[in-house]
Amino acid sequence: MPKLPRLVIASVSEHEEPSTCTVAIMAALRNRGYHVQHFRSLAAFTPIDYVTPLTGIASRHLDPWIMSGPLCRELFMKNAAHVDLSVIEGNLSAMLPDSPQRDRGGWQDIAQMLNAPVIGVIRSQPTGQFHADQLPPGIDALFITGFDSREQFEAERTTLEGIYGLPVLGGLAAGDVAAGCIARMRQARRVPGSMIDELTRQVLEVTDLERVITLAHSRPFPNQPAEPVAIGQPARSLRVAVAYDDCFHCYFPDTLDALEFLGAELCEFSPLVHERLPDDTDVVYLGCGHPQDHAHTLADNECMRAALREHVCCGRRVYAEGGGTAYLCQQLRLVDDSVIPMVGIFAAEAKFTGRPLARPVPVTLTCERATWIAGPGDTIRGYRNGAWQLIAGPGLTRCFSSTVPDPECVVRHHCVGSTVHLNFAAQPRVLDGFFSPHAPSLSL
Repeated sequence: MPKLPRLVIASVSEHEEPSTCTVAIMAALRNRGYHVQHFRSLAAFTPIDYVTPLTGIASRHLDPWIMSGPLCRELFMKNAAHVDLSVIEGNLSAMLPDSPQRDRGGWQDIAQMLNAPVIGVIRSQPTGQFHADQLPPGIDALFITGFDSREQFEAERTTLEGIYGLPVLGGLAAGDVAAGCIARMRQARRVPGSMIDELTRQVLEVTDLERVITLAHSRPFPNQPAEPVAIGQPARSLRVAVAYDDCFHCYFPDTLDALEFLGAELCEFSPLVHERLPDDTDVVYLGCGHPQDHAHTLADNECMRAALREHVCCGRRVYAEGGGTAYLCQQLRLVDDSVIPMVGIFAAEAKFTGRPLARPVPVTLTCERATWIAGPGDTIRGYRNGAWQLIAGPGLTRCFSSTVPDPECVVRHHCVGSTVHLNFAAQPRVLDGFFSPHAPSLSL
């Protein structure tokens, strides 16, 4: 059994991702020549891919609320086997009292499943006001963020090690660089390389990186009895056209990997610039993105809009979510109240709220009407970020019910659209729907 060096970094005082320390630690490891695989403990999209530019490797997802333990371990092993060290970014929101996901998963479950050591990140406190909060169980070492000086860091390290009996392995000072780096990431703005270099320098000033690496190697990977993970068998022919451009680019890498493993041929196309779909397309896959930023270009590409309508009118399949679903509606309504025509498959107006939720909301969808991705009574789990609201028009058909009144998953013929982000690799029954026998028809 491979050792698979790994760390869970769990912020005790920051509730948003990315956390400052996670970014800084990955930058420092990359600076020392380590190939690092990042995992999130929440299968939901961030505003920007902040990991790939930093590590050169796309982030992956481990989510015990959606995934079974065996599937979490399988996905981890598959992606961790090709790198020097893996970093799992903890999701503290699962531990908050007001979270619908409370007690249904989070970094503690992942740490237990993977037998992974945990670094807890604690924010520095003003001098003279030190208060030792109770730490969640399962933390093996500490980091300190936001201290004003090296002297303050050393004093707090001594105090914390005495109180908790845990080693403090390092930290990151307060300052414009750290705050600016994270602010740019959360605002979906590019982070200059010089800023990452300065962040690396700052974390290495007080961090014993060798002890961090030693901690990551300190535990064997659990050698648990094999349990079958039903992701099907490969070699089934399917041609999937995946929208990928500056507008549509939010996909779970594991979903795309699983489609290819099962025999699908993935072909990229751009709704912004291409005038037709790839030849012999069986399924069109429109992921989430930012059609509000490209609305006029999408509207002007009348050839692609017509090609998508023709694909649906021929009884062929489409799956869209988030911004992809908004694109397939009759029109977009932007924050300035302007209305722009879109593809027109769904009888709805897609309203861009301009207010994505700070923490994506876990949603359980229950199938009410048979579609090619699920049958009546099937349940699917995902996350809603609140960026898009579907305002139903006459004839809009819901295919799933949930706990909110607005439609979140709709269907027309064999075109399914959702405002909930779904990781198909974590839900094999849904993934198999792509490969089920399909005769083009207009039955729905």
